[in-house]
Amino acid sequence: MHPFESLKIAAKTKAILLVTSIITVLSLFYSLHQVATYNKQINSYLIEEKKDFQHIFTSTQNFYFSIYNNWLSNFIESNPENIKAFAGRDREKLYTLTRPMYDSLKKSYPHIHVMHFHLPDGDSFLRMHQPDWHGDDLRQIRSAVQEVHNKLKPLFGYEIGILGAFYRVIHPVFHEGQYVGAVEIGIRTDEIVNELRRTTDKETSAFFANTFWQKASGTTQNNKVFGSHTLIADNPLIAEILPADFKFDNSAEQIVYNGRTYLIHILEGFKNCFQEPIGGIIAVQDISREISEKRQFIFHSLLLTAGFGGACILLLSFSFKNLIGNLEDSQELQGLLIEELNREIEVRAETEKALTMNEIRHRHILNSLPDNIFLIDPRFVITWANETALQLTPGFIGTTCSFCRQADDFSHENCLCQKSFTSKSIQRATIHLPVTGKNGQERYFEFIAIPQFNEQEQLSGSLVVMRDITQRIKTDQQVEKLNRQNRLLLESAGEGIYGVDIQGRTTFMNPAAVRLTGFTEAEMLGRNQHELLHHTKTDGNRYPVCDCPVHATLATGKPHFVTNEVFWKKNGANFPVEYIVTPVLEGDEIIGAVVLFNDITARKTLEKQLLHAQKMEAVGRLTSGIAHDFNNLLTTILGYSEMLLMKLRQDDPIRDKIQMINQAGRMAAGLTRQLLTFSRKQILEIKTINLNTVIDRLTKMLERLIGENISLDIKYNSPECYIQADAGQCEQIIMNLVINAKDAMPKGGQLGIGSEVVHLDTEKHTGFDDILSGSYVLLKITDTGEGMTEETQKLIFEPFFTTKEQGKGTGLGLATVYGIIKQHNGFVTVSSAPGQGTTFDIYFPLSNAQPARETIMAGSFLPRGTETILVVDDTPSIRQFIRDALNPLGYKILEAHNGEEALKYHDAGASGTIDLLLTDMVMPGLSGKELARAMRPSHSAMRTLYMSGYINSDLDENQTGGASMNFITKPLSAREIAHKVRSVLDSHDA
Repeated sequence: MHPFESLKIAAKTKAILLVTSIITVLSLFYSLHQVATYNKQINSYLIEEKKDFQHIFTSTQNFYFSIYNNWLSNFIESNPENIKAFAGRDREKLYTLTRPMYDSLKKSYPHIHVMHFHLPDGDSFLRMHQPDWHGDDLRQIRSAVQEVHNKLKPLFGYEIGILGAFYRVIHPVFHEGQYVGAVEIGIRTDEIVNELRRTTDKETSAFFANTFWQKASGTTQNNKVFGSHTLIADNPLIAEILPADFKFDNSAEQIVYNGRTYLIHILEGFKNCFQEPIGGIIAVQDISREISEKRQFIFHSLLLTAGFGGACILLLSFSFKNLIGNLEDSQELQGLLIEELNREIEVRAETEKALTMNEIRHRHILNSLPDNIFLIDPRFVITWANETALQLTPGFIGTTCSFCRQADDFSHENCLCQKSFTSKSIQRATIHLPVTGKNGQERYFEFIAIPQFNEQEQLSGSLVVMRDITQRIKTDQQVEKLNRQNRLLLESAGEGIYGVDIQGRTTFMNPAAVRLTGFTEAEMLGRNQHELLHHTKTDGNRYPVCDCPVHATLATGKPHFVTNEVFWKKNGANFPVEYIVTPVLEGDEIIGAVVLFNDITARKTLEKQLLHAQKMEAVGRLTSGIAHDFNNLLTTILGYSEMLLMKLRQDDPIRDKIQMINQAGRMAAGLTRQLLTFSRKQILEIKTINLNTVIDRLTKMLERLIGENISLDIKYNSPECYIQADAGQCEQIIMNLVINAKDAMPKGGQLGIGSEVVHLDTEKHTGFDDILSGSYVLLKITDTGEGMTEETQKLIFEPFFTTKEQGKGTGLGLATVYGIIKQHNGFVTVSSAPGQGTTFDIYFPLSNAQPARETIMAGSFLPRGTETILVVDDTPSIRQFIRDALNPLGYKILEAHNGEEALKYHDAGASGTIDLLLTDMVMPGLSGKELARAMRPSHSAMRTLYMSGYINSDLDENQTGGASMNFITKPLSAREIAHKVRSVLDSHDA
């Protein structure tokens, strides 16, 4: 071989080796670059894992602990009876009321371990978890509780106790503005650890600083000390792989244990109520697969580099010329391929990383949501569900969605999922699931069905979101019920109620206020109530706003009670009111007022009637007392004058003088009867009479009385007008009213008298009485005289009131009429106007009895007798008159001036049998009836005759001397007493 050729071959070899070396070096650099890029991806992945773990830990804490904090706040605000029992230190009642709520809370959240009520002095009041253990002083060992007592603000955070680590929520409790103590719940930290372990699929445990963990002397948890921290070794793997000198700081590191590589996550997230760190969470993540993939990647990269270099050498050895000729193209192509490969690897890595992180975030977000979220396919089969939905029923995934068909108020044809498939649009509704099972409860859900489509825009199913709104619905129902009850209360109240804002403008009115004022609520709303209802005082003067009690309450916040003012109606009239103004407070700010008012027109009327009745009663007592004494005097005058007239001859010259004395006495007796009638003390002879008969008897007398210039018209609209009455008193009513009518028609006119039976179905309100429903006999007396004003009509029945001139009237006529009517349980109304005459309507209760036949005692002789009569009266002249009247008739007369003296005749042996006790009804000491009862045991056959000048409580409620009582009225006459004594002695009643 030629040396040059040999040298030339060597040059080719050198060229091949040079190019191969360059390519190999470039491949090696590329491989190292890929390894560095992969390491960067691995480190980024580890950092993202740490951030993701931190985020999950924080979200988990916030989610769970906000639930407990909200539950405790809601418990305090929504259970006033529990708080009242706590404030009243009623431990048994508080335990009874709170225990079902505590059990329900533990059932939903089993990691709840403690519910504790603390007193302000530091003592334990009630442990729901240990109700028999209370009364211990916590001030030295529970600084967080003491802090709540001092600052009256809620605290929450982790705390180490005897039984281990808990998350504590402590809230102050107030009752009626007073601080009564604090309530606390405690949750085991196992809940956070378990949730992180379940959510992240990492081995997780808690750790605490030894200075705090030393308080957990009674805990049964496994623990292991690492330097200044203690690990809660409920997970053996973590305790085994950590080295003895491990420090719990925030740096993440890798540990190799039993051939596997672990990434350590440290989170110092446990802080106490004073925000001091006391421990945290440690999690172990197995990254052996990632490390193995990293090694495989390096090996494959080196292998690729070696293979690529060998291929280059092989190719160059076969065709140096082609290799040299295409070297630039190959290098450029290789560069482009490598660059595109790197770009594709980076994009794929970033995409996979983003997809992985998004999937993790979405999974965590969906699982942390309280809503039930799940996917169904077109056959309504559930294919996926979040953690909340999985708790609805066992084996939830794979079952058929049937919530719409279970709802009792939702037809099967309107299934929301079916409608979302059909319309390919979002469907939304509220469904109500009824009670199922013994322990089931009705539930309300907000149901949303969202159709899902695949890449070919074909329907692939539906995403269902079910939000439990049971509490919201029930709260709305309770609020609606409360509003409805409040509305019914306002609408049912008989008192007028309206509200005003801070400017005095009306904000609402209840129906009673609308009825009383005449203003509709629309007319009042937004307008100043003072200008509408309160603008003028009772005397007609303008009512300034500065004096208005409503505006005073708005300015001062103090209630005002007003008893004597008027409100003005829409029609311009006013009515008396009594009202109270109460401020409406929002916190300490006055935002308005409520006015509650009553129309006191009826009360005012009753007060006037009461004053009138009291005045009439006082005058009646005065007149009855005068009449009583006057009757005793008249007995002497009339009695002895009558006795003298009986003895004198008709031609005796002094007979006329005695006759004048007797006539004057009778006139005085008539005046006495008028006084007693006015005061309703007159003794009545009540019997069934036909009022038409009474009118008939008076007709001729009335015609002579009224004169020829007045025409009398009498009409009987009912033939049988039977009433229970004293005929003489009825005559007096008619006579008095006819005389008044005659005086009212000095120039003549018409006088009408009528009677009829009427039936009243409802109460009739008059100016004097309220006539009740029933059957009555109506006596109507009408004249065409001068009439009366409304003011005069209010006074006509007043005693001594008269419109006649001086000396022409006593003012007792109509007062007497009114007294007789009331004494007969009747009612009277008056209708009159100036120049239009007057009508009196008098109502007597209709009687169903028939009138008895009257017997007339013939003859003028005085009956005689020989019986013994005991006369008892505190007036000597009365006793003397009776003796003088009865002694000449043969009777034996015994006397006593009072009941006590009369009792000396109690012993029949002292003076023989007493045949008749003639006694006054009213005497000092024993009354007449009491005396008769006392003497009857010794004088069983004795008869009793009572005498009196006026009625009193010893008679019956009808104010009559009934059939069962023998009675004679004063003033007495000799003839009357002689006949009455004989009648009583001859009767069969003892």
